[in-house]
Amino acid sequence: VRAFEKPVKISLPVPANMLEQAEKGLLVVGRLNEVVMRWEEVPSQYDPQKVTMVFETDHLSLYALLEKKAPPLRSFADISGHWAQRDIEIMAGLGIARGVGENKFNPNANITRAEFLAFLLRTLNVGEKTDVGPHFVDVSRDSWYYGVVEAAYRAGLAGGYGDGTFRPEQPVTRE
Repeated sequence: VRAFEKPVKISLPVPANMLEQAEKGLLVVGRLNEVVMRWEEVPSQYDPQKVTMVFETDHLSLYALLEKKAPPLRSFADISGHWAQRDIEIMAGLGIARGVGENKFNPNANITRAEFLAFLLRTLNVGEKTDVGPHFVDVSRDSWYYGVVEAAYRAGLAGGYGDGTFRPEQPVTRE
């Protein structure tokens, strides 16, 4: 049996050496995604009376208790004291944000459509596509964002305008 009609509740015992992490919320249940061979977090809760991590699932898989680790941090010279410093450091440490060169991030700059897509693709772990033909007349193969725009277009995450442009340098608005 690999799948169930209704979700079932599963409890995994917490080893004695992991009790402190469980009590602090630093222990989670992970499921191995066998397609990409990577552990993914499953919504779960610690039950202190039964000393177990409890979660629901509608199918069987390989599950394990995983300890949450703080993400690595990377800083930039121009973000010290900025309201978003911690978030920028986390995003940079995870490889989502890369800065603008020479240890600078430019935290008050507007984000362009191309930059936003780069953040989005890195967050979703979607690789760039440089081996495909251009879909937009204003995105040249020699631009840094060519592979980003093409990957986002292929994944259905972004589209262009009716005139065949993408307008990669246009700032993203809150809309």
